Amino acid sequence: MRVREFGLFLLSFVIFYGSADFLTGLHEWRIPMPFPAGIPFWPRWALVYLSLDLMLIGAFWKIPKPRLSEFTMTLLLATVVAWPFFVFLPLAEIPVRSEPQGAFFAIADLFNLDNNLFPSLHVTYAVIAALYLRRPWVWLWSAAIMLSTLLLHQHHPIDIAGGVVLAVFAQRAVKTRTGQIESAVLQETVRCATRHPRYALIGFALFVSSLFGWKRRRLARVGFCFLQRLDDMLDGQLAAAGEPLDIAAQCQEALRGEGEFPDPTFELLGVSLKRELAMRLDDPGMDWVQAIIEEMKIDRLRVLRSALMSEEELQTHLDRTFAFSLDLMLLAADSPIRSDQVPHLVRVLGWCSVVRDWEEDLELGLVNVPKDHWRNGTQSIWLRAEHEKVGRNLEESARELEALRGVAGQRLLKIFWRSVRRYAVRGEKGGV
Repeated sequence: MRVREFGLFLLSFVIFYGSADFLTGLHEWRIPMPFPAGIPFWPRWALVYLSLDLMLIGAFWKIPKPRLSEFTMTLLLATVVAWPFFVFLPLAEIPVRSEPQGAFFAIADLFNLDNNLFPSLHVTYAVIAALYLRRPWVWLWSAAIMLSTLLLHQHHPIDIAGGVVLAVFAQRAVKTRTGQIESAVLQETVRCATRHPRYALIGFALFVSSLFGWKRRRLARVGFCFLQRLDDMLDGQLAAAGEPLDIAAQCQEALRGEGEFPDPTFELLGVSLKRELAMRLDDPGMDWVQAIIEEMKIDRLRVLRSALMSEEELQTHLDRTFAFSLDLMLLAADSPIRSDQVPHLVRVLGWCSVVRDWEEDLELGLVNVPKDHWRNGTQSIWLRAEHEKVGRNLEESARELEALRGVAGQRLLKIFWRSVRRYAVRGEKGGV
């Protein structure tokens, strides 16, 4: 968990810090900001300046796990908030002194990019680490790092003040109820991303789309995290404090307002999911959530009972699972399209899920092959027949999507269609 959280922070820092410096470098406009002449230049302080990396690594290692996601979320929020200041309010660069500076200063100056001055993320990160580590000596260390940014002439005094304010703002924002929800979303997104790269891609797509409507896209974020957490628990991918079927039933009751959620993470995500769905007054979003959970429970029962389905039963189960999932996704994307307008795409997604997760499902005891073929040992014949069928469904779903051209949500569905088509083509070349 600690490595995952640190990796997520590092990736976000590289993306936002690097992109801000690149975009600002495309123009020459800067806000004049003379550096105070009375501040000495002491390059030996570069080692203190560089010690921030050690402080952050130590913070990710020492902060208790229950507060680790909150710490990571605070760092991420501060980084995102600093980005528009770097890009749209860039301060004039501080000239580098000409006298001998030493190797440590050269390294410090290399990593401290030219255009990202106000607010100082160096200061922000040091203060955030001190706020969460809660040790007097860490505060002294943080103060030394702040002083080093001045003595190395890497930041203006106003950059340091801005960095402190940003750190306090980010921590207080994350401690609010909304901040706790977003921390739970972050924790679940990171957990899912470590299971498979496709979840990392989904999480990244949700984040990017949310930048243009963070509050409006909360339904998509909490919906994905809530349902994926429950699905992983029912599949046995996530440890459960009891029978997963009972936990799923408890979640369903809580969503109906008839009980409590089974743990704090489900509570944060579930309450937010209820609130977001309640805002879509004319849509049966909660009915779709409950229906998806029912289909998840069916899979759990199949594993417990070693049950097999007929071809018709299996197809109905897949159709219902992906129809409700598509409807909920389109609702979260503010699209008027519904799954009954793209029935062949529903079939395509069901096929992809079965084939893509074939080995993983079998390891879990879930057999997604019709019982006649499974008992007769002809599952490979059935798979080849399904691959031929998906080609026809891809053609039909392409026509369905073309008829929806220009409708909000069509481009999102097109992304899914292209992804499955690429997968189908790879399978054909591989002899599926």
